[in-house]
Amino acid sequence: MSTNDNTPNDQKMSRDELASAYDDLLRNFTDPGASASASSSSPRAQTPAKAPQTKPATTSRAVRADKPSADSAAFAEQISSSAPQASQPRKQAPAKKAATTTAKNDAKKTKASSKKRKKMLYKEKKRKFRKQRIAHTLLSLLVSAMLIVIIVLTSSALKIPLMGMVNDIIAIDRSDNPVAVYISADMKTDQILTMLEEQDLIYSADFCKLLMGFLGYSDETEYLEGEHVLSAKMGVEGMLNAMLSDTGDATVMITFPEGYTIDQIAEKLYDAKVISAKNALYNAVATYEFPEEFDFLNSITDADTRYRVLEGYLYPDTYEFYVDENVNSVLNRFLNNFDSKWTKSYQEDADALGYSVDEIITIASILQKEANDANQMYTIASVIYNRLDSDSLNLLQCDSTQDYIANIDDGLLSQSELTELLALYDTYQCKDLPLGPICNPGGDAIYAALHPDETSYYYFCHDPEGNIYCARTMDEHAVNVQKYVK
Repeated sequence: MSTNDNTPNDQKMSRDELASAYDDLLRNFTDPGASASASSSSPRAQTPAKAPQTKPATTSRAVRADKPSADSAAFAEQISSSAPQASQPRKQAPAKKAATTTAKNDAKKTKASSKKRKKMLYKEKKRKFRKQRIAHTLLSLLVSAMLIVIIVLTSSALKIPLMGMVNDIIAIDRSDNPVAVYISADMKTDQILTMLEEQDLIYSADFCKLLMGFLGYSDETEYLEGEHVLSAKMGVEGMLNAMLSDTGDATVMITFPEGYTIDQIAEKLYDAKVISAKNALYNAVATYEFPEEFDFLNSITDADTRYRVLEGYLYPDTYEFYVDENVNSVLNRFLNNFDSKWTKSYQEDADALGYSVDEIITIASILQKEANDANQMYTIASVIYNRLDSDSLNLLQCDSTQDYIANIDDGLLSQSELTELLALYDTYQCKDLPLGPICNPGGDAIYAALHPDETSYYYFCHDPEGNIYCARTMDEHAVNVQKYVK
C-alpha cells in the first residue's frame, strides 16, 4: 500500500492533528502550565512527518473562525473578562456637575454685566439731573434779577421805599422787642398781615401779600387761636410760622417736678426742643393776656411788677409736647391742667379762709420749698397763717422767698432790678406774703395751704436730716436752733 502523504486519509489525519494542536494552543494560552504536559502526552506531537503542515492549519483555523467551538467561545469570553484594568479609560467628571458649574459662571457674568449697566445708567441720570439743576438755578437767578430790576425801576418811578418792603422778608436790623398779638379762630393770612403792619412788625402788608402764595401761605392756612409774642426781627415768614396751628408729628414727654420755677421749666422745654429759645417762653409769659376761661388768674392784681407773672400756675406734671410747638400752645397746656386741678371745692375752701386763689398759690409755693415732706406742709401752713394773723409777727421770714430772687441766672436782670424784686419777694423785708408765688407748687402743697393744722406755733426749723422743730416763742425757737441746727 502506498504511503503517500497526500492521501485523503493522511489529509484527514492531518486536519485532526491540526485541530488537536489548535486546541492545545488555546489551552496553553489560558494555562501556560499545561503546555508541557500536553506536548508530552500527545503521541502525534512526536511524529515529524506531521509537523510541517502549517498551511492546512491556517486554512483550518480560518474555517473554525466562522464556526467557533465551545472552547473558542470560552477563550473569547476569558480574554474579554481578563483584560488588564490599565487599558480602561480614566474616569471622567460627572456631566451634571460640569453643566451646573458652567451655568453658575454664566449667571455671575450676567449679573456683573447687569450691575455695570445699572451703574452706568445711574451715573448718566445723575449727570442729567445735575445739568437740569444748574439750569434751573441759573433760570431762577435770572428771573429773580429781572424782578429786582423791575421792582427797583418801579419803586424809583413811584417813589416807593423798596428796602423797607424787602426787609420784611430778610429782617435785617429789625427790632427784637416782643409784641403781643391776638389771633382769632377765623383770621386769614391777609388779615394777619394787615394786623402785623398795624403793629409795626412789617413795613408793607400789600407787598407781603404778593409773596405769600410763593411761600406756601393762603386763605386755607390755619393759625393757632390766642395770643402770640412776635418781633419784627423774626421776619414775616418767621412770624407766620410761629402762629401756625400745625406743629408736626414729633412729640416728646417731659416731667416737671413740683417746685420748679418758670426759669427751670423754660430750660427743660428748650433742651427738649419744644421751644426754640428760653426767651420765647419768658416773652410769652410777660405779655400774656389772661383769657376769660382761666378765671383763676383774675386774682393777680400786680402783674406788671412780678418777676414771672404766671409763676405758680404752670402746674407740675408730665406733659407730651410737639417739637417746635407754638409757645402760646405750651402755656395753654399748663394752664388748662391747673384749671382742671383747681376744683370748685378748692375755691370754696379758699373763700372760707378769706384768701384769693393767688394768695393760696403763693402760700402753697412757700410750703413746697420749705417742707421736707407732705406731712410737714400742714404744720408749716399753720405757722404761716398764725403769722399772717399776728399784729407783731407779720414778717414770715422764710429763707425760700429770699432764695427765689437770689437764684435768678446772671444776665437776666440788672443789679437794680434784682434789688427792687428782693424788696418785693424777700419776706425778711416785705410784710405778709411776697409779691407772688416763688415756684409752681404741686397738689399736696395746694391742699395743705387750703387745710392747715391748728397750732399755736410761730417758728419752725429743720435739722440736717430734715426733721422739723416748731416753737411758740422766740426763746423756744432759739433753743431749737442751738440744739438741732448745725
